Amino acid sequence: MNQTLKRKISTPGKEDLVQRKKIKRQIQDGYVFGAHAKEDAIRNKDKRLPITKDMCAQILKYWTKFVMKYNLTQYELRPGSAVPDHTTLKEFIRFYIYDAKGRIYKNGRPVMSSVVNCAERLFGGFQEKISITIIEEDRQEIYNISAD
Repeated sequence: MNQTLKRKISTPGKEDLVQRKKIKRQIQDGYVFGAHAKEDAIRNKDKRLPITKDMCAQILKYWTKFVMKYNLTQYELRPGSAVPDHTTLKEFIRFYIYDAKGRIYKNGRPVMSSVVNCAERLFGGFQEKISITIIEEDRQEIYNISAD
């Protein structure tokens, strides 16, 4: 008979004991089921934390630098500005890749997670600042980009 199976058979109730200990620890740590149900029921209540808004604002500064440098006035951060298409978004991400500093991969460019974070912060910044939502199809295009 398998040793693991023997152990399970020879210690009946062990799982129950472990579960009781977990529940006791949760209670000691202050967990109360449903304690936040009213607050959690409000959709988009805590859509973005202040630190997230700050990170989005930093990427929007990069966006403004990109827009000014290449005279893309239709994409300035103002109400009524055009929604960037996926080719412009990809170009911006490449601009960011070649301009950014931080966690660097061996080729001297940012690691992929940094690039994806940049894109997500850009999308969040557009939503926050000028109420522009980048469609999912265009967002997906960004995740497959390379700087080469």
